[in-house]
Amino acid sequence: MRATPTILLTRPRAQSLRFADQCRGAIRGDFDILIAPVIRIEPLSGVELPEAEAMIFTSENAVDAVAGKTRPRPVPAFCVGEQTAIAAARAGFVARAAGGNADSLAELIRQAGPQGRLLHPRGEHQTGDLAARLCADGMQATSVVVYRQVGRRLSVAARAVLGRQAPVILPLFSQRSAQAALSQIGVPGAPLHPVAISGRVADRVAALGAYRTVVSERPDAAGMVAAIARLIDA
Repeated sequence: MRATPTILLTRPRAQSLRFADQCRGAIRGDFDILIAPVIRIEPLSGVELPEAEAMIFTSENAVDAVAGKTRPRPVPAFCVGEQTAIAAARAGFVARAAGGNADSLAELIRQAGPQGRLLHPRGEHQTGDLAARLCADGMQATSVVVYRQVGRRLSVAARAVLGRQAPVILPLFSQRSAQAALSQIGVPGAPLHPVAISGRVADRVAALGAYRTVVSERPDAAGMVAAIARLIDA
């Protein structure tokens, strides 16, 4: 890219700050970063967690929402990816990481063959029903909503960047984040370059507008950083 691009981070603030640090540590060249969350995470109070022999985590937000609410013993936790597994381990779970998506997580659980009830704490909105999928495979799995994802308006600073002529790189980590961000962005004045963590997210982007989307080769933060680096170097 000839003009200095801005990497626009619209995830919740904690995740955006960490990803910003990963970008600064791994990407060469000139770029700016703007953090403008379009989703706020709100843990739900008063949620009672059923007894379970193992946990399933598809996000760090769920780990944060249930930390300290499970029985004081080492509980196995099957996690969608490395970062979620790190969060689960810090919260006291015996964490195992899948390959970064629901398919790899379901396969990890099948191969482990856990006995007893599996509990999937999750957000109010989800793509697919992992618990139902596992039940169809003969396991005992239950999901419980432990947090909600509340929409936020795109910041004035973000709208200003999107109105300029310099390129804007938009990392998108889920179908919901793609919906939340792009529904507000619309047709920007700036050249917009979405970077999708998976083909499913890219399909969601395509349904929302005529954007030329780069798809990460790996469904994790490292893959996203590498995809952004290639885009900046192009």
